Formats: sequence, C-alpha cells, structure tokens
Amino acid sequence: MVLSCVKHDNGSMAAEMDEQLVADLATWGLQPSHFVALLTDTASKLNCLGRLSEAWYPRTVHHYCADHNLQLTAVKAFTGDVANYYRDVAQYGDGIECTFSA
Repeated sequence: MVLSCVKHDNGSMAAEMDEQLVADLATWGLQPSHFVALLTDTASKLNCLGRLSEAWYPRTVHHYCADHNLQLTAVKAFTGDVANYYRDVAQYGDGIECTFSA
C-alpha cells in the first residue's frame, strides 16, 4: 500500500519527509507499529530518511531501491569487485551522513 505521494516544492530534506510520514500515518489512523517498510531510491537524503525511519520506528526496514541495489550487486559480482567494496565500506563507511534529532 502506498501511504503517501507528495510533491515538495523546492525539494525537501529527510526530516521534512519524516514529518510528512508521521502526518500521513495519523491521517490514515495507523499506529507507528504498522509502518514496517520503506522503499526509496538511493538519493542521499532518502538514505537519510531510511536511517531516520529505522531509528524512530523499530519495526521499519528501509529497503532502498531494489533495482539499483540489484544492478550494483551484479556489477560488483561480475567485475570481481565485491571484496573491495566491503573492505572500503568497513574502512570508510557508506558515505551516508545523517543528523538525528528528537
């Protein structure tokens, strides 16, 4: 079920999108425990939204973009670069920086 599809004029930040999700849950009369999955593309602000959602809603899992993840995995697998990718993530992190606030 799609909970929300809202155009944000002039773009938006992860915190603004999270506020929209909270408002949409209330509009539909859903408890936060019903928010179990989030699927977005892999833009950095949406990765941040995923991390915010997983931190604030314990049952929520951010799946990122399945197509993009499949494509990246296939490229890594067929180029033999899987070990280098995981070594780099372990050493440098995944490059996603989020600011959490209550």
